[in-house]
Amino acid sequence: MYITTSRDFSKIVPVIIFDRISFPNFQLNNRAENVEIKELNIPVVRYTNYQISNIYNPKERFSFCNKEWNGSVVYIKIKKLKIRI
Repeated sequence: MYITTSRDFSKIVPVIIFDRISFPNFQLNNRAENVEIKELNIPVVRYTNYQISNIYNPKERFSFCNKEWNGSVVYIKIKKLKIRI
């Protein structure tokens, strides 16, 4: 199930974490919004935070936090956001 194109959110957990992974050549999704990038110098670490909404229901939004080290994404946290009406 791909969270940004799903039509059924009843089985999506509120938080997904991928830790100790190696995902080289990360490319930020062109639909990403509210992008924030923080870089630390020692060691060279970059955090990228952004949000993406579902294409069928834009009120369903997800927050992503990626940690990059040595040119590869090594940690990803995805949270389902609660939108207040």
